[in-house]
Amino acid sequence: MSVRTKPDREQIEQAAAIYKEINSGNPNQLRIHQGQVLRSGLGSKLAALKNLSLDTRVKLNLGFTAISTLLLALAALLPEFVIRYQLQSWLCTLALSSTVVTILFWHYLYDAMCHPYQGGH
Repeated sequence: MSVRTKPDREQIEQAAAIYKEINSGNPNQLRIHQGQVLRSGLGSKLAALKNLSLDTRVKLNLGFTAISTLLLALAALLPEFVIRYQLQSWLCTLALSSTVVTILFWHYLYDAMCHPYQGGH
């Protein structure tokens, strides 16, 4: 069974403006997905990271941390390779970014799992 309501005048005008923009070259990079108007640029892809499920966040974080740790361990085992290809700054960036990602993930987990049990305080 499908239940539909008639859109009001404001909704019709908004939809018309969006379709007009899309048909005129789409300078704001809009797209429609499952009835929702979305931006399709890099900023919208980064903003979408806020809406990832807990399961996806855990997988991404653990995967990134595991790969980072493996690369840093290999660098420690092969210092001549690191020096020959001047990878010191890349390794430092990898270590710092891994630390930042882990701290941000810890903060997200705390807010998602511990904070609700403390009554929101």
